Amino acid sequence: MRGILIAAAVLAALWLLERALRAHTKKKFKPAGQLVDVNGRKMHVRVYGEGARTIVFLPGLGTASPDADFLPLTRRLTEYRCVVPEPLGYGFSDDTDTPRTVEHIVDEVRAGLSAAGIRPPYLLLGHSVAGLYIRWWACRYPGEIAGLIGDDPSLPEQVDVPEISSHLPDHGVMLALFKFGGALNRLFGLGRLRTRLFPAEAFYMTGGDMSLLPLTRALSAEKWNCRAVLSEYEQFRHNARRADESFPACPFLMFVANGAASCGGMTFKSGFSWVQAHEETAARAEKHRCVTLPAGHYIHWMFPDRMVEAIREFYPAE
Repeated sequence: MRGILIAAAVLAALWLLERALRAHTKKKFKPAGQLVDVNGRKMHVRVYGEGARTIVFLPGLGTASPDADFLPLTRRLTEYRCVVPEPLGYGFSDDTDTPRTVEHIVDEVRAGLSAAGIRPPYLLLGHSVAGLYIRWWACRYPGEIAGLIGDDPSLPEQVDVPEISSHLPDHGVMLALFKFGGALNRLFGLGRLRTRLFPAEAFYMTGGDMSLLPLTRALSAEKWNCRAVLSEYEQFRHNARRADESFPACPFLMFVANGAASCGGMTFKSGFSWVQAHEETAARAEKHRCVTLPAGHYIHWMFPDRMVEAIREFYPAE
């Protein structure tokens, strides 16, 4: 009985500490970009540069701070206008209960860009799961899109690969773990510990700017496995199938990882090749290029200079 009381007291103290930390960080950290209204919620939109060509950056699943995450690129692509809209559930944007289907995500981002005064045409850069969203966006609203940039993007074919699909939500275990982690994060700020347990990851999460580490920790504690992120994970199959219904007619610049820490460095028993699948996807576009790099899944953390060079060559600044 005494042990139970001690454990309860410790948990209560941790809960109170987390509440105090969140109140402090809400006062300390303010968004550097615009907060615009999207369906009654606030979306954070950060703009870098004033170039004639606009690149819109969409993050991978669960990225705590998309703005910080893409700094290795946005700080280098100075001759472009780089725009990082943080989708609902990410960064300084509000969380949401609206199902994270590709339709809702894309239309919300489009509304956020419009409210921020960012007009098309856009070059869309999508990392990981956002690769599905930029494909669907370019097919649904082709007049808005000048070209696509895949940053080791997810592909619709993944849902049919046994070694990958076993980690998707319809198997239940991974989703249950995600939900459990989200509950612990809301109660005790578990996401805050990630940057302490994995210092190398913390360096990259801040775009290499360690002065942003306190901000990244605060956003991780607030948004890690939040409602929107969990819903986005649940909607992966739906979004993959929607992205596979057609293929965009615009140019496609593809970056694919072939490092040991990426799917490209794995051997799939089913015969699926991560690199080959991305090369074949890019080749479906009339104008295309596929750049394979010995990186992990976060290519823009490891090879930003190579990516910037290829972007400048494929989509010259106007």
